[in-house]
Amino acid sequence: MLSLAPVTEWEAPSDTLLGILAMLHPSAGGGSPGVLLEAARRSTGKYLRELRHHFYENTLLFWALRQAEPAGVASFRGILAGHGELRRLSHELCRRLRREDVRGTRALSRILLALFLEHSARERILANHLLRTLDLAATCCFADALLDRMLSDLAQRQEWTSPRQSGVDLHSHYVRLIRRLQGRPMDSH
Repeated sequence: MLSLAPVTEWEAPSDTLLGILAMLHPSAGGGSPGVLLEAARRSTGKYLRELRHHFYENTLLFWALRQAEPAGVASFRGILAGHGELRRLSHELCRRLRREDVRGTRALSRILLALFLEHSARERILANHLLRTLDLAATCCFADALLDRMLSDLAQRQEWTSPRQSGVDLHSHYVRLIRRLQGRPMDSH
């Protein structure tokens, strides 16, 4: 059963895929195939950016979990294999769009949507289970590792607009990741 909770940032790829499906539906009445394909290309670009961000956030979380609980991370191998499958199918989606294959694009979007929803649910369940089993020392290690990795990535990308603004952005991203792990929307306290 699909959740009716407010959409959160990590669910964005599924919403974008749903939009692609809706615009390419035969009875959508969205105009000529050329117009529909161009709109689908723009939405696919957005989906790819969201998926890349999803993978990046998961990399941060998995890395921090590995620092805190190395033995527990072995269970993430299936999740990482799922990332590979999502990447492969996303490349195929782009190929079908380039060939202007509306039916194939729609069919593949449907498959990607189902796969992403299942993958995301498994990911969240596994991460939450691992985090709940951490003791206080491992939890502190996880939080420290996550923050250190985020600071390192920020410095490497040289996204320092100003120290104050970067601190606010970093804190906001950190809180979003923690809330994601807790399964709570951003607006909850």
